[in-house]
Amino acid sequence: MKNATGGTKAILVALLCCLLISVGFNVWCLANQSPSEYELSSCRNQLQSCESQLSSVQSQLQSAEDQVSSLQTQLSSYQSQVSSLQSELSEYQRYGKLQESSLKVQDKTINQDHGTKLGIVQFTADYAGYVLVSGTSTTSNGYIMVTCSFGSYPYNDTEYSFGTGTTRLVPVLPGTIRVYFGNHNLIGGATATITVYYVC
Repeated sequence: MKNATGGTKAILVALLCCLLISVGFNVWCLANQSPSEYELSSCRNQLQSCESQLSSVQSQLQSAEDQVSSLQTQLSSYQSQVSSLQSELSEYQRYGKLQESSLKVQDKTINQDHGTKLGIVQFTADYAGYVLVSGTSTTSNGYIMVTCSFGSYPYNDTEYSFGTGTTRLVPVLPGTIRVYFGNHNLIGGATATITVYYVC
């Protein structure tokens, strides 16, 4: 009876040893075998996903940089406009403390042939003052002319360079005032958008 029990134990021990050896062998095989094609494919997919995400992040970064550059350009433009307005204010202040102004024409569009001059507005000035002309044009050869009916007025033939757009302050005496826009183009006409104030 004891021998039978001892034999059974020996068999169980032998079987347990075989099982441990088998498990250990399988673990060793799994640890040392080459990766399967499925595993390689999975790794490739993960790598492609990472590359796609990296490309997306780079695109977003480039877009952000473009937006920053655009905002910097706009800021520079706004600063230039502020500087221009400050210069205009300084120019007005140089001509003294003007009390009143009246709008004579706003954003009037002038279309003309090359080498011509067209009237923008005509009005009566009751006091000596200034004509303020501002706007834009499509030619660098544009000019402004302001005439006055006051006797011996010395500036009737003066052409004030206007270019593609600026602001001109022209002194006037009481009388009938006429404001013109013209161009010295040899070929091709010009279009201008003009605003005129009378300041006294």
